[in-house]
Amino acid sequence: MKLFSCVVVLICACANMLTAQAADKTLRATVTLKTVGYTTAVHGKVADPKQGDFLFCVDQERSGPAQAVNFTGSARVIYRPMPVTGIPAGAAVNGPEHVASTLTVIAENGASWVFVAKFQKPLLPAGGAELVKPTTVNITIVRRTDWAAPAGPRRGADLSSCLTPAG
Repeated sequence: MKLFSCVVVLICACANMLTAQAADKTLRATVTLKTVGYTTAVHGKVADPKQGDFLFCVDQERSGPAQAVNFTGSARVIYRPMPVTGIPAGAAVNGPEHVASTLTVIAENGASWVFVAKFQKPLLPAGGAELVKPTTVNITIVRRTDWAAPAGPRRGADLSSCLTPAG
């Protein structure tokens, strides 16, 4: 019986660790969505220069034709930061933020796009409000490429770096 209790506790602890997620974050900006091939760039220009621009590169699933997503305007971008294995919480990281492969963009005009990989859940705005007819884009990965240097402006937010083919 004692062994059974230990196994149950261990399974519950592992399940909690696997399902633990960081709080979703929302960025508000003038957002540009641009697709080239199977890559969509989500670039935000924030009004506050101290905060700086941001850039997410989204790789679409290649099982079918690429889905063109193009938009420019005021929007909210919702993403989920993920902890990096081996780095303690709160430690300063000199590089891009690690994020889950799910991202939602909600434009002020009511349009919305949900980028979601297999086994990920779409992100909803705070309060759990449902999106009205979102465009769902099946993806494989989301990468946040911008980061803040210890001294100086944010780096890695150049839109072309996301859309330039490798090689």
